[in-house]
Amino acid sequence: MFLAILCLDEEMDAHRIYGFFFNRFRPARIRRFFSAMQIRPDSSVLDVGGGTYFWELARELGLPPLRVSILNVTGSHESLSNNVSWVIGDGRRLPFGDGTFDVVFCNSVIEHVGERRDQQLLADEIRRVGRGYFVQTPDRSFPVEPHLLTPFVHWLPSKLRCRVVPTLTLRGMIGKLTEAEKQELRAIRLLNCLDMQGLFPDATINREYFCGLPKSILAVRSARQDA
Repeated sequence: MFLAILCLDEEMDAHRIYGFFFNRFRPARIRRFFSAMQIRPDSSVLDVGGGTYFWELARELGLPPLRVSILNVTGSHESLSNNVSWVIGDGRRLPFGDGTFDVVFCNSVIEHVGERRDQQLLADEIRRVGRGYFVQTPDRSFPVEPHLLTPFVHWLPSKLRCRVVPTLTLRGMIGKLTEAEKQELRAIRLLNCLDMQGLFPDATINREYFCGLPKSILAVRSARQDA
């Protein structure tokens, strides 16, 4: 995979690279979500930090329609179906009561919220408002940093990583990064399985694999575990 990435034309849009992984993993992930969480048509779901993609994909795959609330820090310009609503908010301070939702879904978000204390706040809020939850994050042990599309860079010391993000990562080379994007990419804090178990002590921790290597971590707790 590394050699294939190096051979890419510099003008190739980064989204095409991301698209390869999205198309491979996300249909399987949303099916796994429906199965693991025992989703029914009347299930209420909070998607923290997401968008409409997964729920449109679920519809295309013929999975049951859900009552979905999507919470993000900005408003949506996407058209929403009747069963989907949009809420502006901060995942570290969710504007919902305890146990409001059957399930909280959170995909590739927790690595973006900040330092360990911010990740703990998000994890605590997910566990508070959801009777069950399904949280995915890239696995720090995977050799390619998924946001920067570059091998090994996430294993560098923080100061050195910050210096190489704009110029020595594939993401930086194939598309000029704005200052805001540079700051966002520098702030990513990837997790391993022990980190996720610490954040979600009542979850079952699973992994997704690519070419035999652990690519993503899943923290899963079904509401029916309390039954």
